[in-house]
Amino acid sequence: MEKAQVGITGANAVTAEEGSIVLAHNEGNIFEVMRKKKHIVVTAIDKIYPSVEDALNMLKVICYKATGVLIPSFIEVLSGVSKTADVEKKFFKGVHAPSEVVVILLDNKRTEMIEKGFRELLYCIDCGNCLLHCPMYNTVGNFFAEEKYLGGKGLAYKSLSEEEVNKKLEFCLTCGRCRKNCPLSIDVPGIIRSIRSESLPGEIYYFLKSHLLWLYYVTRLKLS
Repeated sequence: MEKAQVGITGANAVTAEEGSIVLAHNEGNIFEVMRKKKHIVVTAIDKIYPSVEDALNMLKVICYKATGVLIPSFIEVLSGVSKTADVEKKFFKGVHAPSEVVVILLDNKRTEMIEKGFRELLYCIDCGNCLLHCPMYNTVGNFFAEEKYLGGKGLAYKSLSEEEVNKKLEFCLTCGRCRKNCPLSIDVPGIIRSIRSESLPGEIYYFLKSHLLWLYYVTRLKLS
């Protein structure tokens, strides 16, 4: 890593107003990446925010909902290549790394989701608060939804992006606790209902099946 001349990170936000990249971290590892000559940022179109102020407000919500703290340990705002006028009062670029910044924005079917009417999924800030209040996740854990996919929202997202309805969506109780405890009030149950069934009889089938599955696992846990 010390010999590498290129560093790659994601981004918590890319601001439209200032053209800045906002990075949050707690261990300080990103400092090592930002010392490289070339910094490549790979992120998605749903990470674009109007301004740095909006991005910082988002970070405050993530931290409070996910860990209970008010702000991350470190926040980096990268607004282009390094520059200074300290050397003989002359303006220089690239004196401090990075001297080149490349931003790659991925779509990965996000535009298609918007066109299909699932724009709300892209509002998610990935705080994970929905998992804390999901009865199915708290009963069967990762068997229902791996933490990296953030509960029902993540499974719905995967189903839309991979063009194959994830069978684990059958486990969703559509109880609405995720929406109630979401800082953005994203209607995850409504989205899941829309994905897994287009008709009322079909939704009744999924509703009964998910609740029976939940009762089965709860009973098994109590007996074990």
